[in-house]
Amino acid sequence: MIRAAVIWLLLALPATAFPIQRCVNLSNALEAPNEGDWGYRISNEDIAAIAKDGFDTIRLPVRFSNWISDGQIAPELLARVDQVIREALKHDLKVILDLHHFEELMKDPRAQADTFVTIWSVLSKHYADWPQELIFELLNEPYGPLDTAGADALYDRAIPIIRKTNPDRWIIVGGGHWNRMSEVKKLKPRDDRVAYTFHFYFPFLFTHQGAEWVDPPPPVREPLTQEEMRKITDVFAGFPSFGRPVLLGEFGAYQKVIPTKQRAVWTRAVREAAETAGLGWCHWGYASGFRLVSDDRTWLPHMREALFDKN
Repeated sequence: MIRAAVIWLLLALPATAFPIQRCVNLSNALEAPNEGDWGYRISNEDIAAIAKDGFDTIRLPVRFSNWISDGQIAPELLARVDQVIREALKHDLKVILDLHHFEELMKDPRAQADTFVTIWSVLSKHYADWPQELIFELLNEPYGPLDTAGADALYDRAIPIIRKTNPDRWIIVGGGHWNRMSEVKKLKPRDDRVAYTFHFYFPFLFTHQGAEWVDPPPPVREPLTQEEMRKITDVFAGFPSFGRPVLLGEFGAYQKVIPTKQRAVWTRAVREAAETAGLGWCHWGYASGFRLVSDDRTWLPHMREALFDKN
């Protein structure tokens, strides 16, 4: 009788439960033209601290497009990526390997489509025998001429190639307009090891105050209004079910001019809204732009509580 009950319970459990709940991006490192160009290098100490602090996953953005030639990814980059992944796995962290800042693809999808497919052909073979805790995110933030339909066409080409060598590995895909939330519903249904992702930086004029790469940089403004706070809650509360996992792959508020306490209020509101909606999340980032910790790797005031405290 007990054995029958156990079998029934196992059958009732989801066969493909999504493994990511609390994630942080190792941003501004390997998606820079060269690691360190944007002021951050990934250290083993950072990875150990991330695991100790309660995260279960790191997202590793990499600009593979700068390092591919004649159908091969530069061995020195692959060796560095391998090193980071191994260190994370050693600390029982899962790793999202994310193809990031493929700007040439966004400008001319047709001309760069074969390069996109080649990158994932190389990576899928290279990581074929690696643990399932390594997860592939096929493309960060399609935008411009590369809309959701165009991104889906790229996924149609890459996923069958990946599945030949990685039949059970989780794959993450996102839609156009910079992984906008509303684009998720336009993505094609795929196999049960494919999850969707979106990014959330609302209200943009709050989260990106003083951001130098925005033209012009959004000026300093007042704290969040009650209406803005309600909208954050409402948009997640109304998030539809897609019959497959969805990851909040990026959210954060830039630290340059926003008081840390205001950043924490926004961060907590988004994190709690995502969790209430049943979504895993991945904060952007760790020790660089939109950071959680200072240069000496101590947590900035209020930020740990914003991500981990429960009401």
